[in-house]
Amino acid sequence: MARRLLLERNSFWGGVEGFLLTGNLARVFNVPQKAGLLIQRVGKRSPAARVGLRPGTLPAVIDGQPLIVGGDIVLEVQGVPIIEEGASYTVIRERLNRLRPGSTITVTVWRNGEEKRLRGTLPSLDR
Repeated sequence: MARRLLLERNSFWGGVEGFLLTGNLARVFNVPQKAGLLIQRVGKRSPAARVGLRPGTLPAVIDGQPLIVGGDIVLEVQGVPIIEEGASYTVIRERLNRLRPGSTITVTVWRNGEEKRLRGTLPSLDR
């Protein structure tokens, strides 16, 4: 099973680093649902950059946790909401792994106190 996961399956790389906000942290950030993914960093020319995700810009320590704040908070990816237990991660990963070049990625974010829907297209392999 490990060999299959590591060697035989192409894994989707989104180009994003995030921090799961739940409980009190989700409330502090005014997340309009029980959990969200605070975007810390976005890789250049990555699928996350193509969708238009914005990373944080301000280093902060909240409840002893070093974070980069001020970026988007992801609420939903491909119609799957971010949930507290983290189970949505597996479903989202599976959906993203099935995408092919030219597919559209849809992400709903919390940005500046408003919900926004972002869309981007995966590049073709010949680029």
